[in-house]
Amino acid sequence: MNKFKIVSIIFLAITFQMIGILPNINVKAAEQTASEEDFVIKDGVLTWYVGEGGDVVVPDGVEAIRSSVFQFNDNITSVILPDSVTAIGNSSFQSCDNLESVKMSDSVKSIGYYAFWNCKKLVEISSLEGVTTIEGNAFALTPWLDKKRSEENPFVIINGNLIDGKNCKGDVVIPDTVHTIVGNTFEGNQEMTSVSIPDSVKSIGAAAFVDCSNLITVKMSNSVESIGLGAFENCIRLKNIRLSNSLKQIEEMAFNNCKKLTNITIPDSLSKIDPYAFVNCVSLKYVTISNKVTSVDSYGNKAFFKCPNLTFYGQDKSYIQSYANKNKIPFKKITIAATNKTLAVGETYRLNLNSMAKCTWKSSNNSIASVNYYGQITAKKKGKATITATLYGKNYQCVITVK
Repeated sequence: MNKFKIVSIIFLAITFQMIGILPNINVKAAEQTASEEDFVIKDGVLTWYVGEGGDVVVPDGVEAIRSSVFQFNDNITSVILPDSVTAIGNSSFQSCDNLESVKMSDSVKSIGYYAFWNCKKLVEISSLEGVTTIEGNAFALTPWLDKKRSEENPFVIINGNLIDGKNCKGDVVIPDTVHTIVGNTFEGNQEMTSVSIPDSVKSIGAAAFVDCSNLITVKMSNSVESIGLGAFENCIRLKNIRLSNSLKQIEEMAFNNCKKLTNITIPDSLSKIDPYAFVNCVSLKYVTISNKVTSVDSYGNKAFFKCPNLTFYGQDKSYIQSYANKNKIPFKKITIAATNKTLAVGETYRLNLNSMAKCTWKSSNNSIASVNYYGQITAKKKGKATITATLYGKNYQCVITVK
């Protein structure tokens, strides 16, 4: 057989294969399928991928996907994770421009920061039913997340984790099915003006409300135990916030550059304040701190750095008093604005502690003088009543005489 005939036969075979007449005869397919040699695995952790992309099937036995394993890989189009995988690390699939689908089992419990961030073609993820922990921006800038949003229900919630609220507007009430506000959830939202956080929420993640420049009021329930790094950073119009009485941690930069914030009451559940927690709060005047606080940052005078109008309010011989003296910050003992007050029937009077602290109010006789949540007293009939403000377990009293 001459060379011309051999070349002709090969040409015809390839042509027939391309149009589907002959089966594959060692002509490389356009789509690649991963083999076990494509993966570097150490102690159950997938640490590197060296395959050519296409449809990637991670081998059984892998328990975790290390951070950045597939990051910026434009060749992979789909990924199947085995039942053995329980954790997906930070930026594992970040900016995989041609990744369209990810299939995982209920065994996956945690998904790290930026895990699928900016996967521009990602439209299918299944299943997320077993996931308990999701970090910030895990699915941001993906068609999958865009599809989850809607005008009628702007919240995207996965197993109690609120992962997106960037389309929320006005007065936002977070559903009581949420237990965690994930990092970056409301980042850059310019439309929300207030947010109510229900009793179900335990933690507010890093940068959860960062750059929400029109947010004015935060109504926080007493269930919240932690406020993450930079959670309210650059909320430049934030004026009103009442911290949870269960709060155990305020991380660095949590309220950085909240320029309109004037008053903060640190709950006695908190024992320390992290560095730079309230840096650049230039309008902050009243900071009330209990004697349970025994540490204010570890860098020196940085927790309230660049707060030029600040005065600390607390109890005698407390840690915060010595901290204030050491750092030349004004300190005042907590007192009630008045201990005796005479009112006419029908008259109202607003009673405060000198620190403007958020406290609880109670009247000894509501039929004579009642008091509301904010310390507003209403004189009802002639007689005397004692109004009690309770803060950090200590009572401050004012006798009201109604004539």
